[in-house]
Amino acid sequence: MKNSLKILSLLLIGLLAVSCADDDSETPKTNLEDVRFAFGSSELPITIPSGLTQTQDPNALQTVGYLSTANLMQLWTLYLEVPQGATQSNTPIGRKASVNGRTQEDVLVYTWTFDDGFQSVSIAYQIGETSDKYTFEVFWKINGGEFQKFMSAEESKDELREGRLDIFIFDFADSRPADQSVLTYTWRETATGQFFYDVSSNDTDDLFNISAIINPDGSGSLEVSEGAVKIYASTWSANGLSGTFSIFGSGGSVIDSGTWG
Repeated sequence: MKNSLKILSLLLIGLLAVSCADDDSETPKTNLEDVRFAFGSSELPITIPSGLTQTQDPNALQTVGYLSTANLMQLWTLYLEVPQGATQSNTPIGRKASVNGRTQEDVLVYTWTFDDGFQSVSIAYQIGETSDKYTFEVFWKINGGEFQKFMSAEESKDELREGRLDIFIFDFADSRPADQSVLTYTWRETATGQFFYDVSSNDTDDLFNISAIINPDGSGSLEVSEGAVKIYASTWSANGLSGTFSIFGSGGSVIDSGTWG
């Protein structure tokens, strides 16, 4: 995990450094140049009512903690931004049949490399589309090795928000299959304005799921589980000043419950 954090820190530092560089070269123009990953980029995935964030009630604050954890998806969207100075091409990363390869026939690929004096890290950001959605993939490699898929995401072309984001590897020494994600975010907005948002960790050392439903007026509900066992559930009003909570034991029975507000 320490090596994972070091690599992620290096990636973030390099992303910021390359974004300050100038690019005087001409690059090919395609319609995919205008495609941007939108969800969570400028606003948090879940808007937490002010009444929840300002309360001193420990049960309400527990709900805030889980919702804030779910909102950490916004940090991953930093990798779905193209820094200035990136090289642009239409050559897919990998082979079509490879688990670390392309997902579309026609893609736009941005690549950039940075070096901290000890490790050279190359990033490839690949954008594609199908008839109903845009696809996004991030690959990385260290010291000239092979590209490995780090992240993939998709967003519906529909006006209603719907999509998915997967994180595949935290460490190059990770032994899990390359196509097995360790962290997954999914979201879906209905025609009535109700919003469903889920976060799932598939890491065997830290299995959890956070599921939130946000209503058009800002009220909502939350369920949290560890593995297949539900451990927490809550609801809150539109302003967050009142709500309910339930805490579950290992056998699935309620061991504590109540209200706030």
